[in-house]
Amino acid sequence: TPFFAMEYIPGGTLFDRLEVDERLPREEAVNIIRQIGSALTYPHQQGIIHRDVNPKNILLDTRQQPPRPILTDFGLVKSLGKEGAELTQTVALIGTFAYYAPEQWNREDLGPATDVYALAITFYEMLSVELFFGGDVFSLREKHLYEPLPPLSEAAPHVGPYFDEVLTKATAKNPAERFQDVATFLEAIEAANTSAQKAEKEARQNR
Repeated sequence: TPFFAMEYIPGGTLFDRLEVDERLPREEAVNIIRQIGSALTYPHQQGIIHRDVNPKNILLDTRQQPPRPILTDFGLVKSLGKEGAELTQTVALIGTFAYYAPEQWNREDLGPATDVYALAITFYEMLSVELFFGGDVFSLREKHLYEPLPPLSEAAPHVGPYFDEVLTKATAKNPAERFQDVATFLEAIEAANTSAQKAEKEARQNR
């Protein structure tokens, strides 16, 4: 009898964690995005787009600290080849709508920037109290297509303005205006986090 042997990951999902804690410390959120972004890089290099990056598809291995995040559920992946386009036509609008990029709603061509969009919203949600892209399917579509993501510094003043520019670019409505690969997005997140760390250090010294 064929079977899969898979690693058991205790700790539930990132979604479960956010249900309890609402938001995460900045360094933990950066660590999660760093590792999930790294996990996305390999399939992207093989011409495969995940299409459903969101907190429910990120498991947390709490056997180590900080928890080890693991990207799961590759059931909606899309190959960028011709055969892949044919295989995924029937599932063009299934998944977690709150993280859908505009091109997914419009059933346009997808690419790595599509996963960058969902990853950026996941990062935003980890650091803020509420999810901006909420509501029924119609309101979700309108927000994703026409409403820009509010600056993180407004939704989470304690984080500061360091990630605002990065997230604005990562969630641009036009995929051509976003980071074109996850690695570039992660570099921008790391640079912003370094600025935040420096500001925190200076504030402690002043006190």
